[in-house]
Amino acid sequence: MKAALIADDLTGANNVGVMLAKEKLATVTVSYERPSFPSRCEVVTVDTDSRYLPADEARARVAAAGQWAIGQGAQILCNRVDNLLRGNIGAETEGILQSAGANALAIVAPAFPVLGRCIVDGQLMVNGEPVHTNPVAANDPFAPVTQSDIPALIGEQFNSEVARAALKDVEAGASHLADRFRAIADSGTCIAVADAQTDAHVATIAAAMAMLDHNLIPVDPGPLSAQYLKACKTAAHEAQRSSKVILALGSVTPISLAQFRSLVSKRGIEPVWLDPDAVLGSEAERADAIASAVEEGLARLPDTTVLAVTTRHIDHAPLDLDERARKSGLTPHALSKKISDALAVTTMAIIERSDGTIGGCFPSGGDVTASLFKCAETEAIEVYGDVIPLTAHVAFSGGRLDGLRLVTKGGSIGDEDAMETCLDFLIQKLNAG
Repeated sequence: MKAALIADDLTGANNVGVMLAKEKLATVTVSYERPSFPSRCEVVTVDTDSRYLPADEARARVAAAGQWAIGQGAQILCNRVDNLLRGNIGAETEGILQSAGANALAIVAPAFPVLGRCIVDGQLMVNGEPVHTNPVAANDPFAPVTQSDIPALIGEQFNSEVARAALKDVEAGASHLADRFRAIADSGTCIAVADAQTDAHVATIAAAMAMLDHNLIPVDPGPLSAQYLKACKTAAHEAQRSSKVILALGSVTPISLAQFRSLVSKRGIEPVWLDPDAVLGSEAERADAIASAVEEGLARLPDTTVLAVTTRHIDHAPLDLDERARKSGLTPHALSKKISDALAVTTMAIIERSDGTIGGCFPSGGDVTASLFKCAETEAIEVYGDVIPLTAHVAFSGGRLDGLRLVTKGGSIGDEDAMETCLDFLIQKLNAG
């Protein structure tokens, strides 16, 4: 998932970034003047510094930032506005809608319950009082807030019909609220203001939005955007999960090799070979070998359920690490680690570029599993159970492969059919959802 949150100031962008990081969404903050979307980033928050600009300039700057983000591959846009509604909420909502294209619907819910900001009958209340009576909002030297009615505030800068989702719609549950949002979108209206008085209400709004295929944009100080992006990421993982599995064989034990021979023979699998000599060569040779294996793996993926990537060619003698160690000055263990790391990088690249086609991974050998854990920036491993003794059915939690299912097995474990048994178990679990 790639998303962009367009924020009206830098502090706000960073504050939302904290919320997103707490939801395990990899986030960076950039300036509209020098934007970038790093490949490892899931959400980029773009500071437009537009709160105190004239409305026309704010509108144009937000629209340009949204268009840039879409050009960078962002599938979801969010618009961060001030928690006291200072600035250009109407113009910025219009700008983000312009960048999103036709049929977009902005869900305006600037509630921040933990700070006492609640939406009651379409008005923003701060600790029970209308926001325009709040001294900070009312006495802002550049953009004082003169009224608390959100549709009216929007209407000062954006001439558009504004629909309402009342508290009764929110409290009726996510499914009912999703139907309400769908009806609003289908009517051609592009803005809906939703009431919310608690964190649970914000979560319900986010869940309702995530149920719809419509192009929805949260407009808020951050809580709704964070919950919505979290829900979208969860839905994407569930939707993309496939029963295809990648096998990464790095173990050089006779038992693992026998299991691999049996699997390849029975299933007619043609492994992708990652040349260990090239991996231990120059940086250019290593990079070329990994890139070549990744491309070969992706090319074979459509025609197989189990994609096997290995540094242990069945018909080749094992690499003499002792001899390589004497020549290189590295220890055999250090050389083995370089091979395991290269296999993990290759495996991760294939998974990430498979667009969700690969739902599971079977890393054979503890070193490969550890390398994959590290290079995927995994935060934890969720343990479900075993398949056969001394194996584990697990999932990665956090990081670049969050939610990936795995079966792990040491190189000396199991009979000749153990590898096939583990793979069949993993495929069955993936098919079961």
